[in-house]
Amino acid sequence: MLTKIVLAVSALPLLRAASPAAEVTDLPGLVEPINFRHYSGFLHGAEGRMLHYWFLESQRSPTEDPVLLWMNGGPGCSSLVGLSMELGPFRIDPSGVNVTLNPFSWNKVANVIFLEVPAGVGYSYDPSGSNSSDDFQATEDNYRAVLEFFDNFPQFRQNEFYVTGESYAGVFVPLLTQRLVEQPHGINLKGYAIGNGAVDFEIHGKAIMFFGYYHGLFGDDLWDDVTTHCCNGTVSKDTCDFAWYTHDPNCVDPVNVAYDIILEEGLNLYNLYVPCDIKTLPRELLSRRHPEITSQYATKKLLTKTLGLRTSDSDADHNCYNQDNLLLLYPKLRVNHSPPWKGQAMSTSP
Repeated sequence: MLTKIVLAVSALPLLRAASPAAEVTDLPGLVEPINFRHYSGFLHGAEGRMLHYWFLESQRSPTEDPVLLWMNGGPGCSSLVGLSMELGPFRIDPSGVNVTLNPFSWNKVANVIFLEVPAGVGYSYDPSGSNSSDDFQATEDNYRAVLEFFDNFPQFRQNEFYVTGESYAGVFVPLLTQRLVEQPHGINLKGYAIGNGAVDFEIHGKAIMFFGYYHGLFGDDLWDDVTTHCCNGTVSKDTCDFAWYTHDPNCVDPVNVAYDIILEEGLNLYNLYVPCDIKTLPRELLSRRHPEITSQYATKKLLTKTLGLRTSDSDADHNCYNQDNLLLLYPKLRVNHSPPWKGQAMSTSP
């Protein structure tokens, strides 16, 4: 799989030089004491690319506990989302002012590296100004970053090491793991783990529809409508085209209705069988605006002041961005004829 992406959330170099193993000694808004050390800095990828990391030592036994590398997906999602909203030790309150501790943090039992990948995501950057990447370039960058991390933190080289991640890390994780198996450079690699992994978008797009129907998330009427227009007369994983259905307008509407039921109705996508008591759910899971809360705090306060980082994302509200930049494609296309079209004088698409 080779995915070409252009990432608009880019970062500019540090306002001041920082050592590769810069310890974070003050975290604005932190209302509880912590019993672990943590560091933030940059690791070198290939061709001068710089990957931002945040490393948090284990709260239990840093010298004996494993080291985990965590990567969020997208591609184009910052791993600081994982740090501040998922498995990291810090939680940001709805006001965006105070930071509390997550009692379920993975660094309760492991040393965790949050690495922002590929270059162009979050505070990772390419000094050349390019934010284009593909899976193999990202793998080489990630591999070099891991090697440099253990050079900077040699006391952890003998600890067990695991490569982990979610979503599009279903691509990043096995590629990096394979690279480390081939050339371990003394790293004590023990395994990898992928949660909610993106492995094949076509298979996923088809499977989620069968999953939704056979788990009773929507009924027979909608299923009949979907399969009538999307399955070419026979209902099977090979004949139903739920992933690339846009060629048939009669298929679009029922598929979108089904997707909305599965993905947008507030179901617990990680465990459908768990009762959903909204009174006990954390606010960040209920609020559709939690990315803005997190990024507002992280960009304007926690990262800019504490870590000395700055970003070219002036809105400070993109935790994930992976849109293709078509301006790179159009100059390569030869236009033989451009006929007039309805609404040509309008400022919006017809």
